[in-house]
Amino acid sequence: MIQYTSPTILVAAISLLIFFSQIKIKNRIKKIIIVMTPLTFGIYLIHTNHLVYQLFGNRFMPLTNLHPLSFAIVVVGIAIGIFLGCLCIEYMRYLMFQLLHIREKCNQLENKFRQYLERYIH
Repeated sequence: MIQYTSPTILVAAISLLIFFSQIKIKNRIKKIIIVMTPLTFGIYLIHTNHLVYQLFGNRFMPLTNLHPLSFAIVVVGIAIGIFLGCLCIEYMRYLMFQLLHIREKCNQLENKFRQYLERYIH
């Protein structure tokens, strides 16, 4: 098994960074990327949630009986569908947090905590 700290992983990471930094992106695609970028971490969190693992479990095992080409098409379709479903969930969470002013409330709480620390710790 390859370690994350192996030289080949480091070279691959640097190569990918250089490759993607050279790509010229059109404005329309850039707007889509700007909207989706903050949502992708939420999508990752949904995917790594243990309840999601329990929900999906071995539900896709019957797909292994498909013809290889059909299997590839179905797997890509399911992956896109799951990504888009999680994207919708995360976007609804984002809108709800905006509606409830969660960021502002967290900032207020942080400022109060910081003032408390400055008053009693220093």
